Amino acid sequence: MTLSRTDSQKKKKHGKRRKILIIVLTVLLVLAGSGAAYGYHIIKKLQNVTDNAQNPLARGAKSNLRAEKVDPVKDDFSILFIGIDKTKK
Repeated sequence: MTLSRTDSQKKKKHGKRRKILIIVLTVLLVLAGSGAAYGYHIIKKLQNVTDNAQNPLARGAKSNLRAEKVDPVKDDFSILFIGIDKTKK
């Protein structure tokens, strides 16, 4: 059984649409996968930095000059930021 001219053209159009759809979905899948892999890499890198951010002191949890341990949640403490400002004169 042979297809008529219009049936043949419809089949070709559906074939082209299906091919384009497969290509678009493949590209989107690759982009989503690479984005997820990059996000995982960044999260692991951040976790490594935060895990190694604090090193234990050789003297222990408190200074020899302190009578008791300082708790930053309850006790006040000061932080000194030093830098250079670039202002126009």
